[in-house]
Amino acid sequence: VFTAWYRALREAVSADVSGGSPEASGGSHDSAEAAYRSAAARLDGAGMPGLERGLLPLALLGLRLARG
Repeated sequence: VFTAWYRALREAVSADVSGGSPEASGGSHDSAEAAYRSAAARLDGAGMPGLERGLLPLALLGLRLARG
């Protein structure tokens, strides 16, 4: 579960440092969001209700704030 979240985090960080135009980084941010959503799906029934309900919204907020 946690390695999937780490992979999603690395995807988001690489989207931020890739630079370029906003249009070029849009696809990277979309793939980072998809990675976060995929990682969140693995939390269903993991016995961590706080993470299950709160981690995805927090991660997506951070991604959107980084996007500007």
